[in-house]
Amino acid sequence: MFDHAVAASVALDADREVLLSLRDVGKSYGSTQILRRISFDVGKGEFAVVLGPSGSGKSTLFRCITRLEEPSEGTIHYEGLCVNTLNRRDLAHLRSRIGFVFQQFNLIKRLSVLDNVLTGRLARAPLWRVTCRSFSTADRQLALGCLDAVGMLEFAYRRVDGLSGGQQQRVAIARALAQQSHTIIADEPIASLDPESALQVMQILKRVAHDYGITVLCSLHQVDYALRMADRIIGMQAGRIVVDKPAHDVSAEDTRSIYASLGAG
Repeated sequence: MFDHAVAASVALDADREVLLSLRDVGKSYGSTQILRRISFDVGKGEFAVVLGPSGSGKSTLFRCITRLEEPSEGTIHYEGLCVNTLNRRDLAHLRSRIGFVFQQFNLIKRLSVLDNVLTGRLARAPLWRVTCRSFSTADRQLALGCLDAVGMLEFAYRRVDGLSGGQQQRVAIARALAQQSHTIIADEPIASLDPESALQVMQILKRVAHDYGITVLCSLHQVDYALRMADRIIGMQAGRIVVDKPAHDVSAEDTRSIYASLGAG
């Protein structure tokens, strides 16, 4: 059985600054436990993949980190702040430093690629600019730079609804970069993509972590992509962490323990 007491340090590079820290985090709905004593640290610039079957608690974990779901127990610290006790204003500020990338992209289809990326500036732009969709030259240059970083600059003025799924996901990553996030949480970002597009998205997320120092916490079902791309694997099964180690140390036995059975939660 995996010892959750050492989960927080088992895979974290000793030279890496801790950005996110969870201790004994649990989440229950009535008598149903979704998360059970989750403890780990994630470092600045680390690319960590949370691997596990459907129902293992991955999405609930991500929602608890930003308090889109309230943890039932335990503590979460982000950049030294206790997330559990933040007031509404401070919580909004924290969320502005965490970019989300979703399976279904969450883009505005009728807008251009550039306008979608500029929505990443909403938390930092004056209200009148947001209302009028009149972003500054600096914001536009930043957004174009983010599109260039994900290989989508040539599509800047095209409507999003004319793009492929892989292209839309790259736009979603550019939006998170335009937000100037310290962390990107990617919830099943390649689940609906073809293999070539999935590989491109994973390569971009890895580059975001390693080249830009942005922490990436990504959930996946696909073991092969996780082992090839991630610095670290956090394996979940039935709401518990059952594996937490560098990706290159994950064995076939480890992956079997993650997918032993769907379980509850």
